[in-house]
Amino acid sequence: MDLLTYIGNRIRELRLAYGSEGGLSQEALAQKLDVTANTVSRWETATNKPDINDLEKLSRFFGVS
Repeated sequence: MDLLTYIGNRIRELRLAYGSEGGLSQEALAQKLDVTANTVSRWETATNKPDINDLEKLSRFFGVS
């Protein structure tokens, strides 16, 4: 598994595990990070890579390094 695929899988895992009600939708996460739902989808499918600023937002939002 390459790094981009790993990052996409990790974003999906964190999104689905978030909170106590079955996680967040891609749309809800996109709103929290001020990006489009399509962007979140592309990250998760490794079609597009998040830039360093997006990775920082994700890290802070989910409380992970």
